[in-house]
Amino acid sequence: LPVHPGVSVGTEFRYNHHSKNIWFQTARLGVFYHQYSQTALQLYSEAGYRRMIWRGTAAELRMGGGYLHSFPATEVFKLKDGAYERTLRFGRPQAMAGATLGLSYTVRAPNKPWRFFLDYQFFLQMPFAKQYVPLVPNTALHLGVAAPVLPF
Repeated sequence: LPVHPGVSVGTEFRYNHHSKNIWFQTARLGVFYHQYSQTALQLYSEAGYRRMIWRGTAAELRMGGGYLHSFPATEVFKLKDGAYERTLRFGRPQAMAGATLGLSYTVRAPNKPWRFFLDYQFFLQMPFAKQYVPLVPNTALHLGVAAPVLPF
């Protein structure tokens, strides 16, 4: 399978404090690398619902979008006066919108819950190439841990 690595960090803001049904908002910053296409920076937010299932396990759904800035992995040339010239690779601003399904398990350490998660994210990158590929679908598998930074 092709692997295109990335990393993200973020925070979560809860809308309620129910023990089984949790409504929340995320704010995330990420970067991913696709060997043949691009390196992209992501700044996005998702609204989500997490349902506690059984003894620390939970399932969740998030939907959201934000800003994506992509840098091409290959050189880019522009036709100017009948000749091709290399252009600078500052990248280009784009938008992203998508949804995430997740499973998690929360371990309760003394006053600090650590949540281990596995998320499957689908998002659209747009506009990619207006002339022939306006939307590019992307998927990402996130494996990570969420830990409180501030005391409760």
